[in-house]
Amino acid sequence: MEGLRLGVKVSVAAGLDASEARRKEWLMRELAFCQNCYARIPIDAAICPHCHTSLRDWQEKTYADCLIDALQHLLSEVRMRAIIALGWRGECVAEKPLVDCALRHPIDVIEGLEIVNSLRLIRDSGSDDTALRHLSLYHAARAVRTMAAEILREFPLWQKGTNLAHD
Repeated sequence: MEGLRLGVKVSVAAGLDASEARRKEWLMRELAFCQNCYARIPIDAAICPHCHTSLRDWQEKTYADCLIDALQHLLSEVRMRAIIALGWRGECVAEKPLVDCALRHPIDVIEGLEIVNSLRLIRDSGSDDTALRHLSLYHAARAVRTMAAEILREFPLWQKGTNLAHD
């Protein structure tokens, strides 16, 4: 009798799991978000009903521009992924948007430090010190200002590309 009850519970649970899987699959097919305002929109929408952005324009953007736009996202995890990717890619066009992102979120120190690191990587790929200098002077968090200043002090622009042996 116990085994039978257990068997019924298992089959009911399996039925719920299958139903949940079908619901999630349907949501993935039918769920879309505007890449400008991140509002939920119909999957076949050509224009966002909330912010009136043409969604076709978004499809024509470069990957770097999409990453830069992601710096405006409400979720810090999305912004962080974009920050890291822009640094790894050495996207010089991202310097000002990265600084703006850091200044827009002054209490998110971890994000600010990662932005400084990305700016260092971008600087190493051929940019100047303007963005790092700006954060070293104007960011609200001392840790961010200090890290930017240390990068500027320890690796002056004139030393870029040289291998210095430290004893």
